Amino acid sequence: MSTSCGVRGEQDTRAAFMREIGERIRALIASGLSPRNEHQGLGSCPRCKADVVGGREAYGCTRRLKAADDG
Repeated sequence: MSTSCGVRGEQDTRAAFMREIGERIRALIASGLSPRNEHQGLGSCPRCKADVVGGREAYGCTRRLKAADDG
């Protein structure tokens, strides 16, 4: 019997955690933030002088990244 109470407590905790994550994501979306907007420039692109940012696997020019998103 005590095991079922523990399981119920875990389910409540998980549900509360998922609600909090959902609220945070909705707040980020509402404020217009996205992971790509949080990058700080590492310098200027030698070709077009736009900011260069680091991604997961490589570095890239923000102008080129924007063109890829649009296309």
